[in-house]
Amino acid sequence: MTNVKILEQKENGFVKFELASEEVRVILTNLGCQILSVFTRDREGNWGDIVLAPMDPEHPELDSACMGAVVGRVANRIGGAEFELNGKTYKLAKNSGEHCLHGGIKGFNQKLFAYEVLENGVRLSCESPDGEEGFPGTVQFAVTVLLKENTLSLIYDAQSDQDTLFAVTNHSYFNLSCMHQPIYDHWLKIASDSYMPVDDTSIVTGEVLPSKGTVFDFKEGRLIGKPDIEGIQQLKNVKGYDHPVVFSASENQIELSHKETGRRMTISTDCPMVHVYTGNYLSGGAVGKFGVPYEDCTGIALETEICPDSIHVEKEPKAILRKGEKFHSMTEYTFDVLK
Repeated sequence: MTNVKILEQKENGFVKFELASEEVRVILTNLGCQILSVFTRDREGNWGDIVLAPMDPEHPELDSACMGAVVGRVANRIGGAEFELNGKTYKLAKNSGEHCLHGGIKGFNQKLFAYEVLENGVRLSCESPDGEEGFPGTVQFAVTVLLKENTLSLIYDAQSDQDTLFAVTNHSYFNLSCMHQPIYDHWLKIASDSYMPVDDTSIVTGEVLPSKGTVFDFKEGRLIGKPDIEGIQQLKNVKGYDHPVVFSASENQIELSHKETGRRMTISTDCPMVHVYTGNYLSGGAVGKFGVPYEDCTGIALETEICPDSIHVEKEPKAILRKGEKFHSMTEYTFDVLK
């Protein structure tokens, strides 16, 4: 059974929730649907917080890393910060070089969501009006966050009154050592045979390449290790891993574990790929929990998503949400201990 309670509620509408089971405790807010903490046990039974978060979650505009938040309307980058839909060109904010990143200047990570407390979690909802951040259509969007035993579920639902683009993800950074070590000694396994290369502006080229025998081959599982950012051009382009990894047709699953603590996290999703980002640009960003600045590679983001820059690189862009159609997606995180 999950215990759901409100920890904090302010006059400005900011609310902090706690979802707690015997195995996992989650703290989140209705501002950007931001996950502030995920407490799990190590092999000795000790509790520890395994996600990064800013010291001041009430000011997400100061956190360029979008730690723990839901990002959109469109997660990842839209090339050239513009797109054409139904013969009309839409201009977006250039907030990542020449590209639009995570929905623009003020995406979902900065929105205050309405909330409904459920038996095993909370349902957070908002309206994104027509023209917000340059996107067409008024979108009704909801995130349902559920905790059942040792599994945290994030369920996304949306509908628009016009054709638009829509593709969201959660942007949590995980560190199973509870930030005592960088993520190099984490073991990562992804059910994947291919990846998408990026250029030096972090935008996908549109190619899908086989990962076998490359540094993007995580199919059998291996330590992430310290990336060779000088010897491998793809890693040099973005200072490490910042790439979409495409799931095999048979399984959409990820496993992240840490041998020293014994903690393990398994991610299951209905998304076609995961964007693997090793926090290459965390240094110099928002101050983290307890006032301690995060260094590069303090955490790894595993962003389950559709194809980045879908509108430009896919023949049938999955990012298009047609008027009246329903967007639905789910990602589940299961936490346990290595045997």
